[in-house]
Amino acid sequence: MDTKASTLRMVATAILLFFTVGQVSAGAREFTELYDYYFPKNNRDKVASFYRQSFDKTLFGSPPKPGTERLPALYFAFHGDSSAFHKFVHSKDRGGAGEFSETWAVEALLLLLRLGDDRFAQLLSQEDSTTREIVGGVIDAQVNWKKHRFPKTRACYSYRHVSPLPTPKTLDGATTGARPEGVNNCLKIKGKCGNFEQFTEKEEAGKGGSRKGSGNVS
Repeated sequence: MDTKASTLRMVATAILLFFTVGQVSAGAREFTELYDYYFPKNNRDKVASFYRQSFDKTLFGSPPKPGTERLPALYFAFHGDSSAFHKFVHSKDRGGAGEFSETWAVEALLLLLRLGDDRFAQLLSQEDSTTREIVGGVIDAQVNWKKHRFPKTRACYSYRHVSPLPTPKTLDGATTGARPEGVNNCLKIKGKCGNFEQFTEKEEAGKGGSRKGSGNVS
């Protein structure tokens, strides 16, 4: 009787392990496909390839050494740490100038690809509304929504990226620099044209303060 029960337990464990490995493998395959799509190793887009080389070097090996300024939050968030994710989305880099905010935006996309729609949305939904909109905004502008879907993550924020309109041309082919009346080349936040800086200033002002430039995207 004990032998039969032991055999049944072993079979059940084997079945559970089979499905667990299958799920992990499927998740790994999906990440690899997305990773290769947005950050190709060898591509004419030198910026994407540069980020790929950097991520491959710093995120798949051993944890960064203590004292490293930027990497710990990204590294541990990349490997599933919820507290590191919180630190990352509140990083000072999100409101930084130039390459700092640009790099933070790219890393936010990377985390979405790595964690997947379910987990990323779960973590993002726990953040304040301003953070959700800022993170959502930089993600929305980078994802190919015709090819990839992240419905749970997109439900966490109301921001929607509006692609730039082509500059109108005259009959001789020269650009006019003008746009149709009432149409702006902008991003939409809660149905209004604007940018992150305007949005976050308004949000922070309602809380009794202002943080100029937080989450600003050009």
